[in-house]
Amino acid sequence: MDDAYVAEELRRLIRPQTHACTAECDIVVPKIHIYARDGTEVIHYQFQPKQPWMNASTLVRRVHNIYVCKATRSVHHCHALCGVPKITNSEHCLVCPISGKQCDTEEVKSWKLAAKCAPTMTVDKSDPNVFLRNRDGTLSNSSATVNVHVHAQRKQIKELLHMLLFSFTRIRIELGKYVEGVKSANKEINRYKRQCTAQHKPKNLARMAVIYLHTKFRRPNFLRILDKVKTQEASLTQSVGDTIIGLHACIVRQHKVVAPFRLFCCATIYIMKYGLQHDVWIIPKEPAFASILPEANVLSLFGFEKPLFTQTKNAILTVMRDMLGKYPPHTVKQMISL
Repeated sequence: MDDAYVAEELRRLIRPQTHACTAECDIVVPKIHIYARDGTEVIHYQFQPKQPWMNASTLVRRVHNIYVCKATRSVHHCHALCGVPKITNSEHCLVCPISGKQCDTEEVKSWKLAAKCAPTMTVDKSDPNVFLRNRDGTLSNSSATVNVHVHAQRKQIKELLHMLLFSFTRIRIELGKYVEGVKSANKEINRYKRQCTAQHKPKNLARMAVIYLHTKFRRPNFLRILDKVKTQEASLTQSVGDTIIGLHACIVRQHKVVAPFRLFCCATIYIMKYGLQHDVWIIPKEPAFASILPEANVLSLFGFEKPLFTQTKNAILTVMRDMLGKYPPHTVKQMISL
């Protein structure tokens, strides 16, 4: 269903007056949504009652390029070939006077404009509210301060922590540790039995149970506290994200540490396992990381090369030592704060 048909249906419903809109007209953009049901698309205008089945799951799209004059109800379907006379802006491009949309065509008034060469500019034209939109395109919190770059970094940090803690790879690693612990425990039990038999001593069942449990769980097993950590995932991601984003912004802006953001996050998380203190906590210590993070020697299973991980971690610590040699600890802490 194209927008021209939607505009015609709207004219049929509201019966507009014959009128040519000017700059003095009060123009509004009606809320028009297209829903799909049983393979058929249905138009819903804002002045019509909404059916129960018209929800986010059946929404196809929203129409944004239809405008209505409040005084005369005249409908304007704005597109590159609409019949409204265009005006020329300061950049010599054609602009629709009703909608304010700029066309791609350029009105050339002299050979100088046609022959001039403009340098290429790299501009981020993505939606600045992309992370705060609902499925129907509306903003979930329009008053919030939006930064696409920071939101993308927070998303990567959340995905990284979830992978390190709750992914199938992490569960497989912990199950492997458990199996190895059981094998070691059985060996210790058998050794104790042979020792008692050789020395003609009775076998103490309580001592065998203590040997078995201590040997099996000599290496901490994350599966025992998995459910508890899941309840703390959101708060842990928030606190870790602020530290990582602030540290990354400071180091990238003032120092040359070449590392992908994902690798930088992983290195910083393992630094936060013990923290960095110099009179004050420069990089705060996260006590939970001591028991929930996987060992650094298995990071290759998560896609991190151990030499690059170690190099990035050492580079971050080197930069922090250089900064502490130039500035007081409180100043350094403020510089890396988000």
